[in-house]
Amino acid sequence: MRINFVYMRPTPVLYFGAMGPYEESIGRAWNTMLSWLEAHNLRRATPRGFGIIHDHSGSIAPPLRRYDACVELLPGFSP
Repeated sequence: MRINFVYMRPTPVLYFGAMGPYEESIGRAWNTMLSWLEAHNLRRATPRGFGIIHDHSGSIAPPLRRYDACVELLPGFSP
């Protein structure tokens, strides 16, 4: 697996978080995010999305691991 570190300018995002083993929480967070975007007719208008893994899997028990599915907010978006 190849890992890259990329600097990103501060960007406002909408996110849904999930806890648990990453093989479960990643899908759960993205399913929630994509369902919400679809319900608000925003899925095709979202410029980019990315995931944030908060915890090192070797030091945090699987039920406590945190993951956020994020999408960049469009200019003028009001929640």
